[in-house]
Amino acid sequence: MYEKRTQRIFDVNSKDMKKYLILISYITIGFVNTSKAQLSNTEAKKFFETQIKEAHDMFADKNDSWDVVSRRDNEFDIFSKEHFVDSLHKPKNIGWGSFFGDAGLLKLNTVKSIELAVPNINPQNAANYLYHVVVNDSVELVHWMKPNIFRSNKYASYAYLGKYDCLGKIIKFEIYDINNYRHKTTILINGGYMRAPDINFVSLSYNNKYLFLPEKQEYIPRSKQVYFEDHSWRNNPIRFRWSDSINHIAVIMKNTLENDIYHLYLKKTINGKTDTVFITNTWNADYYSPDPTARINSSYFNKPGDYELIIRPEEPEIFKHKNDRIGERVSFTVLPALDTEHNISLKTFLLIIVILLTTGGFMFVTYRSGQKRQLAKEAQNKQIATLQLQSVRAQLNPHFIFNALAGIQNLMNKNAVEDANRYLTRFARLTRNVLDDGQKELTTIEHEAALLNDYLQMEQLRFSFKFNLNTNDVDPQIEIPAMLLQPFVENAVKHGVSALKEQGMITIDITKNENNITLSVNDNGKGFSENKTAGMGIKLCEERIRLLNSIYKNTSILLHKKSDSNGTQITIELNNWLQ
Repeated sequence: MYEKRTQRIFDVNSKDMKKYLILISYITIGFVNTSKAQLSNTEAKKFFETQIKEAHDMFADKNDSWDVVSRRDNEFDIFSKEHFVDSLHKPKNIGWGSFFGDAGLLKLNTVKSIELAVPNINPQNAANYLYHVVVNDSVELVHWMKPNIFRSNKYASYAYLGKYDCLGKIIKFEIYDINNYRHKTTILINGGYMRAPDINFVSLSYNNKYLFLPEKQEYIPRSKQVYFEDHSWRNNPIRFRWSDSINHIAVIMKNTLENDIYHLYLKKTINGKTDTVFITNTWNADYYSPDPTARINSSYFNKPGDYELIIRPEEPEIFKHKNDRIGERVSFTVLPALDTEHNISLKTFLLIIVILLTTGGFMFVTYRSGQKRQLAKEAQNKQIATLQLQSVRAQLNPHFIFNALAGIQNLMNKNAVEDANRYLTRFARLTRNVLDDGQKELTTIEHEAALLNDYLQMEQLRFSFKFNLNTNDVDPQIEIPAMLLQPFVENAVKHGVSALKEQGMITIDITKNENNITLSVNDNGKGFSENKTAGMGIKLCEERIRLLNSIYKNTSILLHKKSDSNGTQITIELNNWLQ
């Protein structure tokens, strides 16, 4: 919205020179921007004295007296002479000043024509300036040109910029310094011009979410709005049936110089009685369009009847420019709601209510009881599965320890005492970690990888194979089932690479794809037959995966085994594990 600041109304019939000069100084102070307010007292006093002197010089010559129109810091000082329709009976209040964006706006009362002048522009510096004049924002009366008429009175010299008819028109005057475009002034002189409102369309909104929140009504989606173009409501009244879901009617018109002079009224005729109420003269930009929009809440038209929206321009009383002939009207009719009447006795109605309440209460109690039994059963099943899972974990730990002790025995039999000592050291640390985590069902990827790394380094002392352990930048703090890969890694060592010695290779990969985690173990051993009976460790792992799937309902853990003469690949998929 454009900033609009109203200045005081001035009186051209006053003959008291001193009072008039004081008034000019007040107008001058009001036009100065905030940067001037930061001047020192001495500088400010000197600045205002200069401004007042210039206004005095243009005003003081009785035979060539000018009124100040626009005076703001870093802009041109514009002066005017007004010529009235009735020169013998001048109105007391000829106009007021305000702003329309960066332009000064002067509204005049019964002024027939106006002359404009700018002091301190002379033949020597006139080539530095250009000005033009436009009427009703459509016709350029004076094309861009340099000032070429210069005059002076007893006290001041100025560039004379012409005389223009302004009654019932808007005159736009612009002047700027060609060497500094920031040094520019625009003034709009409104001599009583009022354009008829131009309505784009009318819309009816059916969403009651924001019924009592006017500041939110503009957010109602287009799917909940019905639009009426002008070709429909100009020829036939808008007709719609009343519904409690109706929110408001919106009127959208094309932007004007002064939107707030357009007043919106609602005329309503209900049961033969006619009444007209003022709605608003505040027009705001719509959420879907920058055009001015006014809204009429449904509480104004919630009864069947004939209605008429009236939009007309109205100036303040001092200008007396009210004119109903240039207004706009939109008629609409509200039809009764579609209500079907049913005759029913009070006794029957109460009986129906009792039956509904009894049936509803019974159904609710039955549903709640069944829900409680289901929850209790699920909790019991989960507890059983957890106990079974802990039992499987307890069986896995001795299996691992037995395999490790067999490795120590193998080294001792070979008389490799030093390797056996190192093996025993790693085994002790590994065994402590396994026993410490015995009660934990989940562990971090970082901890699981460290455990596997210790185990593989320990077994390297016996079989001299190589291995790679890759976590592929997966977040090390993600938790997965503890020791899920351990039995498969033991099998890869024992049945895969133990006989290959230095040629043996084990690769462990932990990867992440969206919400899924994939664990894999690969070895280049001779493989195994699918028909061969699985060992105790593999059986326990398969049972453990089954129990994990019964506990974690929203995820699925899948085990894939692939083996041939080139090696063995074990893959465990933890689907939707990270959701």
